[in-house]
Amino acid sequence: MLGKQNPQTSFMDIEIWFDKPIVQSDSIYGLLAQWGVRLIQDADFVELFSSTGRPSVSSALLSKVLLLMYHDNVTDREAEERAKYDLRWKVALRLPLQETGFDHTSISRFRTRLLLNQKQKFVFERFLHLAKDAGIIKDGSLQIIDSTNT
Repeated sequence: MLGKQNPQTSFMDIEIWFDKPIVQSDSIYGLLAQWGVRLIQDADFVELFSSTGRPSVSSALLSKVLLLMYHDNVTDREAEERAKYDLRWKVALRLPLQETGFDHTSISRFRTRLLLNQKQKFVFERFLHLAKDAGIIKDGSLQIIDSTNT
């Protein structure tokens, strides 16, 4: 069953406890915090889940975790730890201070679910559409370059 993030602000939200922003607004953490809700939502993954059973960890949350994992070059276990203790990740994922996060196996299961349903490119394609809508990328000006070291 599809799990959902709670959009309700609580007393334990990080923004309440700090005068200044914890992350720079133009960093990946700040951008994900600001645009993450428009980028990806739990409703985007309804067809991947049964309508019965125990709710999963939020698909929107795990999608954002995958982006942060790629950016920070960390393993599933390290992502679990960062979601618990790293304030940058908590800001980016919009997790309250007391949130314990998720088990690292949830990431693996979610990644498998994406691959089996051919939705592994969904977040990237959504990002490109948002960037075009915002005028960051002009139509026809996108060029893909393979910059891998292999």
